[in-house]
Amino acid sequence: MLKGMMPVLLSPMHEDGSPDHDGYVKLLDYLYEEPLPGLWALGSAGEAFNMSYEHRVEVAEVVAEHMAGRTCLLMGAGSMVLPNIYRFFEETAHLPITGYHVMPIDRKLNTKAIIDYYTDLSERSPRPLWLYSNPARMLQFPFEAVKEIAQHPNIAGMKVGGYNMALASKLATLHSEQFEVLGAGGSNLLGYLAYGIECVTMSTGSCFPKGYTAVIDLWLQGKIKEAQAQAFRMNKLIGALGPWKNTEDPAELKVVLELFGICQRWTYPPFKPCTGGEAAGIKKVLIENGYL
Repeated sequence: MLKGMMPVLLSPMHEDGSPDHDGYVKLLDYLYEEPLPGLWALGSAGEAFNMSYEHRVEVAEVVAEHMAGRTCLLMGAGSMVLPNIYRFFEETAHLPITGYHVMPIDRKLNTKAIIDYYTDLSERSPRPLWLYSNPARMLQFPFEAVKEIAQHPNIAGMKVGGYNMALASKLATLHSEQFEVLGAGGSNLLGYLAYGIECVTMSTGSCFPKGYTAVIDLWLQGKIKEAQAQAFRMNKLIGALGPWKNTEDPAELKVVLELFGICQRWTYPPFKPCTGGEAAGIKKVLIENGYL
């Protein structure tokens, strides 16, 4: 059972769009100086939707081979086209990957179609499969669909994205040893913990893992007020880095990583990297908060 902060891995890259292998290694080593429960790779904040198929396979190889089973590695296999997902399964099946996550993009899928979609995928997947919801990119999963899909032997769990905490509280009731429910996003960390979801994924965790781990550790120790205070500090820090210039936060977070000496600030089109002026503002925030 997963407990703690799971980073959504950002995507170090060169200016020409090719994956920065050295940047990935530096980022992974930075994150796993101390144990973390897992790693969510090739997710939306990792810009997987903007990568070519070939680059996604390359990233999967770099990350899986460097981690070499050190943690639970959940790798994104999503695509608009089912044969590309099956192909990704086949080309990465030899890697030390714990499981795959897939988010269907088609907003017209109804309950039956979602059940059929994941049933077909789970029967083709060489590893346990995770549901991945993000209503900014797809139709939100109906609760009844998740409840039925969760019974499949090769479905391992679900990441609840989208910040619909009313739905998250309902989905949390499905959490079991056979079907794990993960939260998504640091700003709602306390809410997930209150619902009994003890593992939360977040892209900001790729930059500030210890800050978020402290929140969860304090909560699990029963130090609720201290956990609240730490969560508020993290939310204030992240809020000061924005507003986000793209639909996700990787541009700003990559500036943080650049200032930490891990990788450069390039992003995959159509995302735009931060300008010099925006980077200067982020540097000021990090200095004020003791990170530089």
